[in-house]
Amino acid sequence: MNRAEQFDEDVVTIPEAWRRHLHPRRGGAAAPVAGPSRKAVEKARALAGAHPFGTGEAPHAAAVAVAEARPGDAAAVQRTFVDAWTVEHGVGFAACALVELVLTKVTRDADGAVDGIARREGGDGLGNVDPETVRRMRALLAVAGEDDHADAVERLAGVRERTPLTMWLASYLVPTRRKWVDQCLGARIEIKPHLRWLQLCTFDRPSQLESTLPRLYWGEPNRGLLATMADGMGAGIVPFLLRTLDAGHLPGPERRLLFETLGILPSDEAFRALVDRFGERPAKPVLVGAMRRFPVRALRLLAGTPAGLLDGHVRAHAELVASVLPTLPDDVRTVVEPLAAASARVPEGVPDELAAMLAAASPPKAGEWLVPEALPQVLHRDRERAVPADAAPALPALPVSTLRAACDPESLGEFGRALFRAWQDAGAPSGDRWALAQLGRTGDDATVRWLAPLVRAWPGEGRHRHAAAGLDVLAEIGSDLALTHLHSIARKARYKGLRERAREKIEQVARSRGLTADELADRLVPAFGLDAAGTMVLDYGPRRFTVGFTERLAPYVADESGGALRTLPKPGARDERERASAAYKAFAALKKDVRAVAAEQVGRLEEAMLARRRWSPDEFRAFFADHPLVRHLARRLVWTAGDGADATAFRIAEDGTLADAADAPFVLPASARIGIPHPLDLNGSVDAWSEVFADYEILQPFPQLGRPVHALTDGERGSGRLERFEGTEAPSGSVLGLVRRGWERGAPQDAGAELWISREVAGGRHVVVGLDPGFQAGAPLAAGDRQTLERVWLARRPGSDRNDTPLRFGDLDPVVASEFLADLESLTGAAT
Repeated sequence: MNRAEQFDEDVVTIPEAWRRHLHPRRGGAAAPVAGPSRKAVEKARALAGAHPFGTGEAPHAAAVAVAEARPGDAAAVQRTFVDAWTVEHGVGFAACALVELVLTKVTRDADGAVDGIARREGGDGLGNVDPETVRRMRALLAVAGEDDHADAVERLAGVRERTPLTMWLASYLVPTRRKWVDQCLGARIEIKPHLRWLQLCTFDRPSQLESTLPRLYWGEPNRGLLATMADGMGAGIVPFLLRTLDAGHLPGPERRLLFETLGILPSDEAFRALVDRFGERPAKPVLVGAMRRFPVRALRLLAGTPAGLLDGHVRAHAELVASVLPTLPDDVRTVVEPLAAASARVPEGVPDELAAMLAAASPPKAGEWLVPEALPQVLHRDRERAVPADAAPALPALPVSTLRAACDPESLGEFGRALFRAWQDAGAPSGDRWALAQLGRTGDDATVRWLAPLVRAWPGEGRHRHAAAGLDVLAEIGSDLALTHLHSIARKARYKGLRERAREKIEQVARSRGLTADELADRLVPAFGLDAAGTMVLDYGPRRFTVGFTERLAPYVADESGGALRTLPKPGARDERERASAAYKAFAALKKDVRAVAAEQVGRLEEAMLARRRWSPDEFRAFFADHPLVRHLARRLVWTAGDGADATAFRIAEDGTLADAADAPFVLPASARIGIPHPLDLNGSVDAWSEVFADYEILQPFPQLGRPVHALTDGERGSGRLERFEGTEAPSGSVLGLVRRGWERGAPQDAGAELWISREVAGGRHVVVGLDPGFQAGAPLAAGDRQTLERVWLARRPGSDRNDTPLRFGDLDPVVASEFLADLESLTGAAT
C-alpha cells in the first residue's frame, strides 16, 4: 500500500444515523443501549403476578402477558420482560428465558380466553416474539460485563440445541461464538427465508455468505441488517451487494439502501461500483458522500471518469491534493496535476459595495451537498479578483442586474451550472430546488445549450417540476438563444404538458414586447457569429477555411480553392497553435448550436407557408434575406409579393438580389406583403419555377415546389364527412406518425382507450378520424398493429359531432384541405 492509499481508513465507520438500527456485536460498533428502567421492572413484576400461570416460570408469564396485551402493545410488553429478567436474574437468565419464550405458546378456550401454556410444535419461527425484542436481547449481551457474558454463554449452551431454530437464535445472540455458527453451517441447518436476518447478522466472514445464499431478496434489505453486515464483514460484503443490485429485482427504496451501504465501505471495489452506476439515480448522492468520506480514494478512482466530479473534488481538497500528489500513481497524477493547476484560485476580494451587499444577503439554506470550496470561483468584472468562497452561495440572492454588472459572465455561468450539478448529484433534495431556479440569474448561453436538452427529457423521467422550473430559467435568461429553445419546446416537445407550459411562457414574453409568439420567433434566431454573407472564416494562420450550410442548415467546410471538405482538419504542426485551436473550437461550437435550432427553423418556415403568414419588405430583409443563418434557407424557397392574381413570385439569388421565374430582376414594392407560397398559390407557375431551381441545382429545405396537391371532390365540399377514407386499414405506427405533423391523439376514454386522432384546421374546427381498436394510453401499440379508420368527419371539437355533422369541408381553405388530405392519403398508401 502506498502513502496515498493510507489516507483512506480501512475500518468501516457506521454513520450515526444508522447506529440505532445496528444489531451490535460484542467488541464491535455498539449501538447505544439504555438499561431497563425501574418503572419497566415494576411493570413486569405486576404482569408476572397477575396471572395464574405465572408460577415462577418466566417465559410462561411473559407469554400470557403478551397474549392479553392490547393490540400494538405486545412488542413493548416483551421488551419490558427482557429488561426485568436482566435486572432481577442477570443477562444469562434473560437470554435463556427468551429462547424458552420462542418455544412457548398459550392455549385458549372456546370463548377465546387464555386457559393454558403449551410448547410450540415445529419450532421453525419466532412465534409471537417480536424481532426487535430479540435484537434488544443481543444488545444487552453485547454490553454486558465479562463475567455476566461468560455466564450467559454457558447458560445458552445448555438450551441452544432444543431445535434447529434455537441453534441459530443462540448464535445470533452471541455472534462471537464462531464455533456455534460453524456448527450450524456444517450441519446445514436450514432456516425459514423470513428469518434469514438471524444468519446474516451473525456472519463475520464473506465465506459464510458464499455457502448460504447468493443475494438478498425482495423485502430483506433494511438499514439494521446492512449496517450489521458491514460492521461484521466490512468490505467483504461488496460482491454480495453487487450481485443483489445486478439481479435488478428489488424496489427503489431497497436498492437505495444497498447503494448507501456501498458508500460507507472503505473499498476500491465499492467505490468503483458507485462510479460505474452513477447514471442510476440512487448512486449519485451516495457517491458524493463517499467522495467526502474517502477523499484520496476519490482522487485515485475518479481520474479515469468524466472530469465534472473530479474538478470539484480537486477544488474542495486543494491542501490534501498538494500533499498526496507526489504519492499518486503516474497515470492518476497525469490527470490530477492539470486540474490542480487549473483550479489555482484567483485572489479573493471584491469592491466594498458588492461585499456589503453579499454580507447583507440571505443565502438560501442548503444541505451538506453544498461545499463552497468545490465550486468554481466567480470572478469580478476585472477578472483579477474573485468573490470569497464562503460568500459565493449568497450570489443567487442578489438582484440579476447587480450580478451581471459586477461579475464576469463566463465564470458566473460556470458557477451556476456547477452549483446545480452538485445539487443534482446529491439526489436533488426537494427543499433545495432554488439550485435549479438560480440558473436563471447566473446563466448564459452556455447554460442554455446545456439545460435545454435536460428540460425536454425531464418529463419522461418523472421530473415534471424540474421541467417547469427549467422553462422559467430559459425565460429568465431571456437571450435570443434561450428564447429560441423555449419556442422550439413550445412547438415540438414530446410531452404535451411541457409544450403547453412552454407556449404559455413564450406568449408571456411576446406580450411583454408587444408581439405575437410567431413574430417573436422571427426576431430570435441567433447569428451565431456568422458574417454578413452568412459564412464563418476559420483562420489557422497559413490555412483558411470557410463554413457554408446545406439546404437543411448542416454546416460544411470549404478550403481556399472552394472545394468542399468532409470535415474540418485538425490543427497541424505548421498551423499557428492558438489561432488554429480557437478556430477549431469555434467550428465545434457552431455545429452544436446550429444543430440545436436547424430543424426548428426549417419547420417554422414550412408552417409559415401553410399559415399564409405575411411580412413587410423591411421584415423580409431583416429576418430572412439578410439574416446570417436563415438566408441559407430563404434563398432555397420561392417567395411571393402580394396575394391572389396580382401576386408576383420571386426568389433570392446568390448575390442577394431578387429575380422572377424568367430570371429577370425583381424590385419589391414598398407596400408589398411578402409570404412563402404553397403550390396552389403559384397560379400554374410551379413547372417554370421547378425548372429554374433544377437549372441552378437548388435543393429545397422542405417540399414546396414538389409538394403533393390534393383537392376535395364536389360531394365532399358539401359534406362534413370524408367517406373515401372510411374503412381503410393502416399500420398503427403510421397513424401515430401523424402526431409529428400536428395531429393530436384523442382523450383517453374508459380503460385508457384513445379512440380517435384529430387535427385543428381552422378556428374551432377539427378533422377527426375515429379509430378501431384505437390506442392505449401509456402503451399505444398494445391494442394491435393495425387501425381501421372507422369514420372521418369535421367537428367543432375532437370527438364531438360524431353522428350529426353540421360543418362542411368546402368552407375550409384549399391549402388547409390539401394538407390534411395528404396526411390521410399517406395512410391509404401505407395500408397498401
